[in-house]
Amino acid sequence: MAYREETKRPVDRELDALHDLLARARRVRRQAALPTLLIAAATASIGVSAHVLGYWSVFGVDEDGRYLLGAVTVFAAASLCALPVLLPGAAVYLVLRARTRNTWRIVHARAGVDEQWLAENVKRYG
Repeated sequence: MAYREETKRPVDRELDALHDLLARARRVRRQAALPTLLIAAATASIGVSAHVLGYWSVFGVDEDGRYLLGAVTVFAAASLCALPVLLPGAAVYLVLRARTRNTWRIVHARAGVDEQWLAENVKRYG
């Protein structure tokens, strides 16, 4: 095994590094982005349901007790419910993605991959 690692060509190291970056990016998306999107979609649907069924008036009620129900108010209800989940989730995802990219560059620079190639491809594929 050690002999094979020593005789790897630079192209092989770059391909291994690229496969590793794609796997790491997929893992971060699965661990951070997907749960955030699922929870945001669930909270948005709860908010829209409450608004459409008459339990929540997004922009207030008229003097006779009626409230406006339309595409804009449904979008506002979904946004108001999803944003408290999406904003911190997006921040966590961006931090994890930056840490993953940085770690990937350090690990593969030590393995002998060209620094310039790493710098070019970290943002393209990660």
